[in-house]
Amino acid sequence: MIRKVLSVGPLQCNCVILADEATREAVVVDPGDDADRILMALAADRLRVAAILHTHAHIDHMGATAKLAQATGAPTYLHADDSLLHHLMPQQARMIGLANPEPVRIDRALGDGDVIKFGSHSMSVLHTPGHSPGSVSFVVDGERLCLSGDTLFDGGVGRTDLWGGDSAALANSIRARLYGLAGDVEVIPGARSRNHHRPRAPHQPVRARMPASAGMTTAEIARFCVIPAHEGVAKVVCVRSGRAQVVVEPARGA
Repeated sequence: MIRKVLSVGPLQCNCVILADEATREAVVVDPGDDADRILMALAADRLRVAAILHTHAHIDHMGATAKLAQATGAPTYLHADDSLLHHLMPQQARMIGLANPEPVRIDRALGDGDVIKFGSHSMSVLHTPGHSPGSVSFVVDGERLCLSGDTLFDGGVGRTDLWGGDSAALANSIRARLYGLAGDVEVIPGARSRNHHRPRAPHQPVRARMPASAGMTTAEIARFCVIPAHEGVAKVVCVRSGRAQVVVEPARGA
């Protein structure tokens, strides 16, 4: 499977491209900005976009969607519970001082348990509300890979003080949905780690920190030790003891 991670826009959203090597069919997740850069990354491997997916409807994850959809003709996907956030895009832009992105139509609603196919690959949709009402995570079938959006970050979780945020729902999403992922799972979080310039040495034990507002204990979040790696990719390891020894690996294709 082809995998590219592009940290885009001023908030360094992780835009993820996944593609089938044989068919060149691809999905693009969270095209938050820098549409031309995303299109160049697609063209470099002659990829055809089958779907444009969003983990949620914050502006830094949707800013380039309209341009990308126009250029590729691919359908756009978003969970229906984030429809209000989608319609509030101009207000989001004003709040953080960004240019208002071109309006985009959402073609298809994502639902919990949906399966998105691209070539011989597929990924399942997990509804993981909390950061926003319609936040979802994508689990790539057979790859031990999860795209968590802003539900998980390096050493913690997404904020819940924006429109529709709910700290109890976020804690439940992590406990009930992400804890259920079997084995070691690599996670690409929603944004590039603020600590990417200070990568930990290989095999260094990691302890995750948890914001008190999320309603979870440090011991609980330590089951998912999120550590920074190059280009914003994090390695997440299910931990039984609260500590882990893991190797930081660079993002392939970034």
